[in-house]
Amino acid sequence: MTIFDRPALRRATSFPAPSGLCLGCSRGLAFFVARRVPVALPYRRVPPHQLKEVQDHIKDLLDQKVIVESHNAYAAPIVIVRKKDGSVRLCVDYRRLNEKTVKDAYPLPRIQESFDALVGAQYFSTLDLASGYHQMAMHPDDRHKTAFLTPMGLFEYTRMPMGLTSAPATFQRHLLVYSKTFDEHVEHLDRLLGPIVETVLKLRLDKCQFLRREVTYLGHTFPRKVNESSGETTLTLTNSYRRLMKYRQSLDDREDVGHGDRGSG
Repeated sequence: MTIFDRPALRRATSFPAPSGLCLGCSRGLAFFVARRVPVALPYRRVPPHQLKEVQDHIKDLLDQKVIVESHNAYAAPIVIVRKKDGSVRLCVDYRRLNEKTVKDAYPLPRIQESFDALVGAQYFSTLDLASGYHQMAMHPDDRHKTAFLTPMGLFEYTRMPMGLTSAPATFQRHLLVYSKTFDEHVEHLDRLLGPIVETVLKLRLDKCQFLRREVTYLGHTFPRKVNESSGETTLTLTNSYRRLMKYRQSLDDREDVGHGDRGSG
């Protein structure tokens, strides 16, 4: 039996997210706003040369049931940005809404702690969820708060949009599986893929990597190479230097502010 014959992996790869429709959906996201006063901002003009792309993107989101037409007092403007492949990414400016949102205190993992946990690992797999945020459902009572303005009208999200202040703490799209032995790695994959299959989440197989001895994750290559002369990893030294420079910059900024305050007095 190969690893791809394992039940969980076979089911997970039997229905990858197609290029068009059909995203998975996990449990509802409880999204709360502190005040009951609606947040409404004016519509922002979309450049004529981007209008057709925006219309097509809105249609795709409607077809996937990621958004629906909305009729309420909330409204946020959209911002159009380009992905690396040249396609359109529809962003919503939720800054005013985020100011009135009850923040989720759930901590994001510290990068250095995550890297430290990988020490000694020999096998790696990376999993990438297709349109990850859109596989998390919005709570029905809070969907109207995500309403946004477009040239085609007012819409709201039924799935979690990017830009909400608590979204990163609620969901992380990229998953890294690491193990010291082959058998242990297969067991870890089975344990992770089981819940993914049960919740009908969809993976982007073209961005997934399985059973790699070396993998690039968050811009770094693992396993980390050791500097034989010092016994320290190059990554550790780089991170230490980066933290030192940030601290130095912080001190410089404080000194500049102090000079400015004395000069203004």
